[in-house]
Amino acid sequence: MNFSNRPNKQASKNINKADITKTFKKIETKEKKARKISKKPYKILEAPNLQDDFYLNLIDWSDNNQIAVALDSALYIWSGCSTDVHRLYETSQINDYICSVSFCDDNKIAFGNSNGQIKVYDVLKKKRINTF
Repeated sequence: MNFSNRPNKQASKNINKADITKTFKKIETKEKKARKISKKPYKILEAPNLQDDFYLNLIDWSDNNQIAVALDSALYIWSGCSTDVHRLYETSQINDYICSVSFCDDNKIAFGNSNGQIKVYDVLKKKRINTF
């Protein structure tokens, strides 16, 4: 048996440590870049009659960059692409207000009211699909 071709353990340890420190230095320099965040708002959306209740879920954001906001007894949809606002639903009943809003699919939104009903609407067609 010949052990003369065996690499030196100490030399291989020093090489590995040097390589590791180089890679850590590269990672540290990449992470030091700070993001620039604007201090001015892109858009301010006014929301009068927004109920101040911790347990209500009155705002939801869809994958299509639309924001649904329930203001008292009406549901409004704001489009981030076109910046248009339209009223999707409004009730005229007394003591009936929207309690929860959630986008289901790309074009569907579900919301619940204080009477215990859940309504599903198609946002593009602006029509009711179902009521539970």
